[in-house]
Amino acid sequence: MKQQDPPLKYQTYSDGDKMVIRVTGSDGGEYGAVMKLCPDGGSCKSFIDVTWSQQTSSLPLMWGLEMEHRNTVRISDAKSITAVIKFYINTDDGEREIKRLCHELDELNCNYDELLARHVAVHQEIFDRLAIEIEDGMPTEDGSNDRLLLQAYQGQAPAELLVKEFDIGRYLLMCCSNEDGLPPTLQGTFNGDYFPAWNSFYVHNENTQMFYWQALSGRMPEVMGAMFHYFENFVPDYQTNAKNLFGCRGIFIPLVGAANTGLLQDPQAHEINFTGCAAWIASHFYDYYLYTGNEAFLKEHALPFMEQVALFYEDYLTMDQDGKYTIFPSNSPENAPSNSVEENTDLGIVMNPGIPTTYNSTIDTALVKEIFTNVADVYEKFGIHQDKQVQYREMVKKLRAYRINSDGALAEWIPEKHKDNYAHRHLSHIYPFFPGHELTKENAPKLVQAVKIAVDKRLSVGLASQTGWSLVHLANIYARLDEGDKALECLDVLARTCVGKNLFTYHNDYRGMGVTLDVILGKRAPYQIDASMGLTSAIIEMMMSSTSDALRIAPAIPKRWIRGKIATMSARCGCDCAVSWDYQS
Repeated sequence: MKQQDPPLKYQTYSDGDKMVIRVTGSDGGEYGAVMKLCPDGGSCKSFIDVTWSQQTSSLPLMWGLEMEHRNTVRISDAKSITAVIKFYINTDDGEREIKRLCHELDELNCNYDELLARHVAVHQEIFDRLAIEIEDGMPTEDGSNDRLLLQAYQGQAPAELLVKEFDIGRYLLMCCSNEDGLPPTLQGTFNGDYFPAWNSFYVHNENTQMFYWQALSGRMPEVMGAMFHYFENFVPDYQTNAKNLFGCRGIFIPLVGAANTGLLQDPQAHEINFTGCAAWIASHFYDYYLYTGNEAFLKEHALPFMEQVALFYEDYLTMDQDGKYTIFPSNSPENAPSNSVEENTDLGIVMNPGIPTTYNSTIDTALVKEIFTNVADVYEKFGIHQDKQVQYREMVKKLRAYRINSDGALAEWIPEKHKDNYAHRHLSHIYPFFPGHELTKENAPKLVQAVKIAVDKRLSVGLASQTGWSLVHLANIYARLDEGDKALECLDVLARTCVGKNLFTYHNDYRGMGVTLDVILGKRAPYQIDASMGLTSAIIEMMMSSTSDALRIAPAIPKRWIRGKIATMSARCGCDCAVSWDYQS
C-alpha cells in the first residue's frame, strides 16, 4: 500500500538572531512564522550543529555513524532573552512574507518592558472598567497558582483563585476578539498544538455564544465587533445554506464554522437538523442594542440580521392538524432522548443510532419565539411593517407550549414521545431562562421551578457527564435561579478538575481523575477557552441580572463569600450597577 503524504510539510532554519518555520499544507497554501531572539547582554548567532548517531551495530564504528546537520541559534552569557514572533498565513510566496516579517521585527523595539507597556496601553482602560474584590476568610499563604489550586483540590476554591479566574476570563476575551479580527475559536488564539482538539474550529451551538456572555454586562462592548463582522460577512453563504438545504429564504448558520467560509462543512444529521444557531447569534445583536441603546446599530446591523433569521422560520415552520406549528427537523444540541436506543432482537444486541432527528425541541421553540418577538418589537419601535408585526406575534401564539415532564422538570423536547436524558453536558432546553430571559420567577414561577429540577437532575444524575464549560453553564443558571451556593459549588468542581497550573481551563479533567467527563482526545484533556469566559459571566450573574425592563441586584452571592464589592457592571435596561456586601456587618 502506498504511503500517503503527510498533511503538513515543514522546514525550520535560523538566520542570525532569527528562527523561521515554513509550513505547506496539503492544498499547497503556505503559512509560517519568524521569531526574533533578543538577549539582554551576551551574544546570539546561528550556526550548524553537527551530531553523530549510530545507525547499526553490524558495521565498523565509523561506518555505522550518520552525521546530522541542524541549523540553530546559540545564545551565550545573556541575563535574559526576549522572544518576539510574527506570523504569516495563506500565501503563495513565503519568501516575500518572511522578508517582510524580518523587516518588521528589526524595526520593533524588543525591550520587554516597552513591549509590555504598549500591550497594557491597549487593554488597561477597558480592563479597569470593572473590578472585583471577594473575601472568604480562607488563608492563601503566598497566593501562588499552585497554592491556590492545592486548596481547591481539597474541595473549595478559594475566592482569591476565582477572582484571578474572573480577571483572566476578561483578559482572554479582550486579547482574542477585536474589531479587526476574528472571534475566538474553541482555543481562542492561544492554541499551541499542531493538531488541536476539534481542529480549533468554531462551534455555534453553545461555545461561541458563551465567549460573549460576559462582554456587555462586563462593559466591554468593543469586543463584540469581531463576532458581528464575522457573521455579517457570511450572510450570502448562510443564505445559500438555507436555500440549498431546506428550500427556505433567510439564513441557516451551520453548527460548526470555519474562518474562511459560512457554507456547510460538516453534513452530519444532528448538525444539519439544528437550525437554531442563527437565532441564538441574533440574540447577541439585539442584546447589544439593549445594553448600549445604540439605535443606529439596531437599524443598520441588528434588524437586518434578525430579519434574515425570521424569514427562514417563516418558510421552515409547518402547521400540524391542531393548528400549531411544528419545528421539524429539530434538535437539542448534541443530546438524544433517553429512549432513542434501539434493540435488535434478532441479533440480541443493543444499538445506539446516535443523535436522532426529533421535532419541537424546547430550545428551537424558545429561539423561534424569541426571534419573532424581538423583530416585532423593533418594528413597533420604529413604527414600520405593521403587517409583519401582526404576523410574527400570531405565529408566536401558535407555537407549542413548553412541557413539564413526569419528574417535574422542564422537558428537553415538547413531544411526550421524546424522553429526557439527564446524563449530558448540554443544557440547551434551559435557554428560555438562561441565557435567554423569557422566563422569570415573576412571569412563570411554575416553569422556573421546573428549570431548577431539570438542572438539579443534571448534577445529581449526570455529574460524570459534565465538562469544564458545562460546569460554568450550570453556575450561570444557578446564579440566575438565585442559588449562589449551588453556583459556587459548580465552580468548586471546575477548579479541582478542569483548571491547569497556568489557570487555563480544559474540556475535561486534565489529571485523568475526579468527577468530570473521562474522554481523552489525543490521550489527554484538550485545552478549551470557553470555561474561562463562562466563569466570568457566572460571577457577574451572581452579582446582577437584568432584562430590558428590570434589574436584580445581588441575587446570588454565596454565603461563603463573606464580603466584597464589584464595580461597575452594565444592565439590559440601560443603567450601570455597582454592588458591595458584608455578611458579617
